[in-house]
Amino acid sequence: MLIFVRNWATNILALVLGLFLKIGGTSVRVINMLSNAGICVSFKTIECLKVVISNNAVQHAVSLLAGGDPCFVIYDNINLYLRKSQQRVFNQNSMLNITNAAVIGLSNVDPSFTDLQAKLDLQGKCINATVEDILPTPANKDHLMASFMASIAQFLVLYTPGNNK
Repeated sequence: MLIFVRNWATNILALVLGLFLKIGGTSVRVINMLSNAGICVSFKTIECLKVVISNNAVQHAVSLLAGGDPCFVIYDNINLYLRKSQQRVFNQNSMLNITNAAVIGLSNVDPSFTDLQAKLDLQGKCINATVEDILPTPANKDHLMASFMASIAQFLVLYTPGNNK
């Protein structure tokens, strides 16, 4: 606790632990008690961190959408029951309906990505496809083997002790 108070560089673990406790549903009183013991940061600091993370995410999404690079948006509807464990059979359910959104940028996109007419011209032509159309070619085999070898090499480097050197 003394190290935490005297050295501001050691607060990253306390910050992550406080955020983890908040996400897990720990009460404000427990978080503040753990903060007073030096185990995590205060509830107010966690709330400030949530605001900063949210603002950074929104700014990143706006810059990604306004940048002109190809990206896609995923929407997800989440229904959360409020105080479900405290409800009885005769109570009405209280629920939050939340819509979440994620913006994901795409890289190495084919230049014809935005050519809508070329994609519309392909509609209905898959009925004429045969098995030979989906069989891998020797070029596909070479590409798959190179990708497989690169994945193995990446895993070997990733899990080798001392790989940060």
